[in-house]
Amino acid sequence: MNDRIPIVLKADGDCAYAEALAAHLKTTLLHTTPDAPVWLSVDADGLSLTDGDQAMRGDFTKLQKRLQYHNLTHELLVKATKVKGREKLRVIDATAGMGEDSLLLAAAGCEVTLYEQDPVIAALLQDTMRRALEEAALHEIVMRMQLVEGDSIDHLRRLGEAGTGSDAPEDDAGHDCSTLTASAATGNDAAAATSDADEALKRPDVIYLDPMFPERQKSGLVKKKFQLIHYLEAPAENEETLMQAAIAAHPFKIVVKRPAKGPQLAGLKPSYSLDGKAIRYDCYVFPENA
Repeated sequence: MNDRIPIVLKADGDCAYAEALAAHLKTTLLHTTPDAPVWLSVDADGLSLTDGDQAMRGDFTKLQKRLQYHNLTHELLVKATKVKGREKLRVIDATAGMGEDSLLLAAAGCEVTLYEQDPVIAALLQDTMRRALEEAALHEIVMRMQLVEGDSIDHLRRLGEAGTGSDAPEDDAGHDCSTLTASAATGNDAAAATSDADEALKRPDVIYLDPMFPERQKSGLVKKKFQLIHYLEAPAENEETLMQAAIAAHPFKIVVKRPAKGPQLAGLKPSYSLDGKAIRYDCYVFPENA
């Protein structure tokens, strides 16, 4: 967890939003450039993460071409997630990151619950979703996305304990999961926790896992945004725990994103795989959970 990353409020930024976010992240709100390796910046365009040289701000509008129907149907992730005989799928993205994969799934008609355990990344994603809601072409899609700041492993385990999830117990005091809706990310509700936890606790049709690839960490080809994200959140080290928690949640299918020539997650052989040039999707099907 990165609760010491300061926030810099620019002259044209939303002060109420910045104050609420600083309180949520338990960090310092400044008005000048800090002596820190990275910091969050609030300006007229929203929230970004920067090191003073490069900056990362989520922008779903850049993906609109991929969201067009004739392109979307060719997306490997969309193909991998499909379940024969089911039109509207309930999907859990257990490793949301900046939410771009979830956006593709939501565009394909899925109801997606996104889990992000790093509070800074969750704040960046929430702000991205908030701005996307203001775009007519993206509004309906983003309304099918629900962001939860918290540990997906814990949530998946509780789904398994609850059986079908229809009578799932509420979070107890030991679980720090906040459901964040993009529409709530206004100046006065930067990190507002909303209700509707019952929806998030229903058993999913598909669980999507995209643990960051460790081999990317030292690569000179890493995109700038991933360089900054890696500063916040290291590649997954608990892959086996994550996979076992997903299996325990009793989905019909688990889809795992892997490097094209990388090992299978937790060493488990998939039911089948869809291969791309740089990545592949390993699909684990559990017909007994249909």
